Amino acid sequence: MVLAALSMELVPYVETILINLKLLTKLDFIFARAALARHYNCSMPKFNKNGYIHIKDGRHPLLDPKKWSPSTCIWERTLTFSSSPVPTQAEKRFL
Repeated sequence: MVLAALSMELVPYVETILINLKLLTKLDFIFARAALARHYNCSMPKFNKNGYIHIKDGRHPLLDPKKWSPSTCIWERTLTFSSSPVPTQAEKRFL
């Protein structure tokens, strides 16, 4: 009976509670990603308007850093992949 009475008192606040739940869920996700990034000593990505991605000394967070060395990669907006078994000039740069 007590639980039912308390639940009825919360009915006017259901919408506000749901909004807060969504906000707290998003914040929790952001902080979890930040904690993971800090744990793996990740760096913040730098965005540009030129349409390319430059990863300097990047590594997969789940691979052991003692066994795998970091690699540097550049992906350009103009890069397209074909289904042909023969790579194009753009694809050869990454092989």
